Order: sequence, then structure tokens, then C-alpha cells
Amino acid sequence: MAAAVSLGGQSVGTASFDGPRLPPSGADPDDVTGWWTALPPDQRAVAMRSYAGQLGALAGLPSAARDAANRLELARLVAALRAERELLAARALSTIPPELNRMASVRQQLAVAENVARELAALARRGRPASLLTLDLNGYGRVAIGIGDLDRARHVAVVVPGMGQDAARGVGRTVELAGRLRDEAARVSTDDTAVVAWVGYAAPGWAQVPFPTRARAGGRSLAADLRALASARTATGRDRPHLTVVGHSYGSTVVGAAATTTALPADDLVLLGSPGVLARRAADLGRPPGRVYVGEAPLDPVADLGAFGPDPGDRCFGATRMRADPGPGVPVWERLTGGDHSHYFDPDSESLRNIARVVVGRGGEVTRSDTGRGQ
Repeated sequence: MAAAVSLGGQSVGTASFDGPRLPPSGADPDDVTGWWTALPPDQRAVAMRSYAGQLGALAGLPSAARDAANRLELARLVAALRAERELLAARALSTIPPELNRMASVRQQLAVAENVARELAALARRGRPASLLTLDLNGYGRVAIGIGDLDRARHVAVVVPGMGQDAARGVGRTVELAGRLRDEAARVSTDDTAVVAWVGYAAPGWAQVPFPTRARAGGRSLAADLRALASARTATGRDRPHLTVVGHSYGSTVVGAAATTTALPADDLVLLGSPGVLARRAADLGRPPGRVYVGEAPLDPVADLGAFGPDPGDRCFGATRMRADPGPGVPVWERLTGGDHSHYFDPDSESLRNIARVVVGRGGEVTRSDTGRGQ
């Protein structure tokens, strides 16, 4: 997971300076890990102080280092974008289309950056340890925020949201769900668990959701970020964690796109309310038998669409089908109109308990579902 930013239309690239030479942009995470491990502490400080943006872009660093670099870069970007916004606004740009377009871009980037800053501040106020793993303001933007100690946790989960949950609109909601999952994991296990809110792809709106294009692009980004997350643990001299990827709705399609094309460094996959995962059976996802879990709420029409391959909730798909009942208090009218699709992470729900059991390595304890169709 990395940081990538642009300012004034110019991309920030890797640089060298009077200190260590940074690995090139896009370097293999294992190579970055080796470089960081061998770098003396004083040289690490020089790199952090002088080139936080480039340092945060290096997948393979420990999460604490990425967080420190990305927070420095976030503060710099917020200040710079605010200044550029004021400068452009003062020039009365209504008749200058290129600069008018730049104003729209500045506003969009600033909105994402300020939203990320607010989420980090809110997590700090609640006493939640958090890491800013990804900060990318280009295009639709990419953001990943980890809750918990990613460099030490025995279990790590990555939550991949669905339709409409992009960097501009989905960071807060995804962070909320990640926090709920971490809290539930703490209830079912004494092992330390960290959860990443991964808003790392251009989540589709209604016009794009019928197509797998964004899922495939997101799958490539997810696979790269998972590898970086796993590689970074070696930089701190620790074993890789037990890693679970949790995909909801179109996010499960992103997980499927990643798993069918790449050897993911993930132990378990959890697919919630899935419209399909671009695979004909669980074995196509590259996990050992019993390591793909499917949750399908009783009244979730999206989970029955089969829009991107066979319904993963069918018996013939071959996944472990776990109960995914919503929490108490969901109005009947909401459930009858498809509301179950939005309640997989409800507090005090069988769904959230089962997800947490998988995340902490106790998948054998999930309550099984017998509602799936197919033989």
C-alpha cells in the first residue's frame, strides 16, 4: 500500500538527495523491505524529513513508516491545495476552461484529503490506533486506513467495499465497518487483530456496476497492496500475519478478480452479498478447500443476481456457507425491500460474529447456513 499524489497537475516522482537513494517508483515490495531494513536510523530520518511523499509511495515499508510519511504528505497537500484553491478563485476563472477544470480537480482532491484528515482525527479521539497506508488523490483517488497495529497483529483483515464507496464518498463508512469488525474480533479472541479499510479502487456507480471492468482494475490494485502488506512484516522482523480479505457486494467481485489472476498472500476469503466473483467455483479462487466463506443474508436480492458468474452462495460453488443474519432492530419494511444487503456488519449480528471468527483463524466455528440453493 502506498501514497501517490499530484499537485498543480504534476506527478511527484522518486528523487535522490544528500542521503540514501530511494528505490524507484514501483519497486518490488520485497526489495523495498530489504532496502529499509538495511537503512541506518539516521538515514531513515533524513528520508522521512525530506521526501515524505516519495517514501510513502514505497510499498513494502512497515505500516508505521508509511503512516508517518503519508501523514506528513497529507498535511502538506491540504495546505498546498487550499492555497491553490484560493489563488484560482481570486482569478475569476469563469472564462478560462483549462483553469476552471483545474479548480474542479483541486476541489475534488482537497475534499478527499480533508475527509481523510477528519477520519484520522476522529479515530485518534476515540483512542483507536490508526495507520494511513494509502493516499492517492489522482483520478478517483485511493485511500487505505488500518485500525490496529499492522506491524504486530497476529491477524489482519482487509475490508473491500462495494458500489459507490470510492475515495470521495466511502472512506468514512468503510472505516466504520472496519472498526466494528476489529471490535468483534476482540470479543471472540484474545489475539491482537488489525483491520484495513481499503477504499482502493474506482468503485462503480449505477451506470458502471453491471460491468466487471472496475472490478478487474481494482483486483490488480488489491493484489499489489496485499503483497505489500505481507512483505512489510519482514521489515520489522516478524512473521506474516494470518490475512483475511473481506469483500462486500461489488467488492467481493474485486476480490474474485484478484484471486483468479494472482497468487494472493491471503489465508481466507470472505464474500458477503456477492453478485458473483468471476469464478465458476470456489477452487478457482486459489484457496485451499474450506478457506472461502460466503455470507448471504436471508433477504438480499443482490446476492442472488449471479451477474459475474455463478452465485457463490449455491452449494455447487463449493464455498463454506455461513449464516449472515442482520442485527436486531432492522425494520421489517427495510428487510422486505432488500435492506439486508446493507447489514452484514451490524453490531450484535450473526453475520459480524461469523466474519470475525474467520478473521481470527476460527473459521471452523462459524454457524453454517442451509439456505443456499443448488445441490
